[in-house]
Amino acid sequence: MKLARRILGGLTAALCACSGSSTQTSATGTVGMAADVSALRNDGSLAHVTATVLDAQGQPASGSVAFTASAGNLNGSGTTALSVALNAAGQASVTYACDVSIDPARCGPGSVAVNATWSGVTNGMRLTLQGLSSSPDAGSSDAGSSGGTDAGTGGSGSAGPAASITAVSATPAVLGLKGSGIQETGLTTFLVTDASGRAVSGATVSFGQNQPALVTLAQASAVTTASGTVSVGYDAGPLVGITAITATVAATGAAGSQPIAVRGARPSASGFYFRCSKTNLPVYTTTLEYETTTCTVRLSDRYGNRVGIATPVNFAAEAGAISANAVTKPFDFATPTDPDEGSVTVTFSSDMARGFGPVETTPIAGEPSVGNANPRDQLVTIIAMVRGEEAFVDANLDGQYNAGELFVDQGDPFIDSNDNNAYTGDEATEPRFCGGTDCSTYHGPNGLWDSDRTIWVPTWIAFTDAPKVTVDPWIASSCVDYVDNNVPNPSSASTGVSFRDGSLNAPAAGTTYGASFVGAPSGLTLNTLFGFDELENVGSSDPFWQRVSEANVNQPCTVATTTNGACVMQTRFGPFDDGHRLVLRVDDTNKTPAAAAPGHVCGGTPTAGTNLGSFTVQINAKGPHKDASAYTNGTYAF
Repeated sequence: MKLARRILGGLTAALCACSGSSTQTSATGTVGMAADVSALRNDGSLAHVTATVLDAQGQPASGSVAFTASAGNLNGSGTTALSVALNAAGQASVTYACDVSIDPARCGPGSVAVNATWSGVTNGMRLTLQGLSSSPDAGSSDAGSSGGTDAGTGGSGSAGPAASITAVSATPAVLGLKGSGIQETGLTTFLVTDASGRAVSGATVSFGQNQPALVTLAQASAVTTASGTVSVGYDAGPLVGITAITATVAATGAAGSQPIAVRGARPSASGFYFRCSKTNLPVYTTTLEYETTTCTVRLSDRYGNRVGIATPVNFAAEAGAISANAVTKPFDFATPTDPDEGSVTVTFSSDMARGFGPVETTPIAGEPSVGNANPRDQLVTIIAMVRGEEAFVDANLDGQYNAGELFVDQGDPFIDSNDNNAYTGDEATEPRFCGGTDCSTYHGPNGLWDSDRTIWVPTWIAFTDAPKVTVDPWIASSCVDYVDNNVPNPSSASTGVSFRDGSLNAPAAGTTYGASFVGAPSGLTLNTLFGFDELENVGSSDPFWQRVSEANVNQPCTVATTTNGACVMQTRFGPFDDGHRLVLRVDDTNKTPAAAAPGHVCGGTPTAGTNLGSFTVQINAKGPHKDASAYTNGTYAF
């Protein structure tokens, strides 16, 4: 029977997530679980377990989480089942403890399962119990059998003087900056042991912190428990950095420490960066029509500090595909200067399900068009969304928003497919997303600075095809005369060459340009000017987000032009690229034949004894997948 129970216990462990952290996903939402420790003593010591819940849209969920445990008690309630309400960040936390003196049958050494359930989605994890009694598995009928050794002691007998202090947990070790409202408080637990590793009870431990002093300690000292542990709480201050909580037993000099970091925590729209590495994808140059690029979000708080708390970011695209959500990289003590802190990178791909491409648009002022096509027809809007605060200008430098200061007012996120800066109400072409607590309808900017809402920012990508080569008329004419002709006619001619696809978009980055004579016309030279390798672009468009007055969007965002400092962001376009990349110049170095001099061949009737020939120039554009070429002709004297 014991073997059978152990096998069943192993199956249970396989069905539950391992201790530390885990995530369970379904169509309803996602439940993630994490604990500050993977093992704890079975003397009533605490583990802190947190469930993080996102709904089907990747937003922090609401409601309650039902926690259950196979043994022990939750939140000191004496029960193994407890319901806890989710906070605004979609998190719910409980403390877990199992005391062998209270429940010797189920709190022996082994493992216990702690599960969390929200809206039918369940996730679980296991915690290891360590103590004086042994058990094949906590919660089994054999849990009361004897013969185990206390995993947390170094031997039997009374403990000696304090010789060592070890930090056993920090919940959390990374705090959010004071005033961020995110993870501002923490608790660190130390274990005091003697020279033999036995827990020392009744020892007075003094607490302090290294410089820089970044936190406020809840108490100056405390006395160790029967298990040799002692805890100190702390609150984050207004500065970011890294410090350490110190613990010292003055009587023996035993000391220990726990690193603590204070980081930016609440994202600000003023520090919300979102860009893609490639902004022109040559989608239509291959049969598969499949191109990819990486897109990166970087989050900073109102002070410009990187957000060092792991933060979920959501994404949506007008066409193609992008990850629905991803979590930014948190601060890591191992790499404290990591430039990727507060960042997350996702992949965007151009695959268009069921043939739905970018939304067709009406040309705007200054935009070129041919037939029904214009560059913005192939412009894809992508948005990134995160919970945070609206941007503001801290005019008096007091670190907080004050009425009358300029701020950027945002409405609910939506994909502005037609680039008109207004939500059309058409969910099919302009999907919207929840920005506040009410998701039933779209909510525009409210004229107020919001400290907690969904902030968002767009970026753009163009889908392009291989270019069509267009040659301008030759100047002065397509006929180049003798260098010493008697009219005089020009002995050189030049022309410009543009490269744009059927939607009048410029080619993708990496496209190269060139031109050469077909054959070798005697006495002619061809010079190509410009023709640099194509740099990254957004097709022929130059979209950007500009801050303007909410009261009058044709005015800049200034105190004088706004009402109560309210501004909004609007999509604007710079000059459209006309696609010109090459200038060709043909020079005739031939002189009039001696028998015909003085003479000419261009314009009117050629002088007797002169010679008129033709030349052809081939122009090439070599793209990532497909090349394009064209020819232009002229005549010359030889």
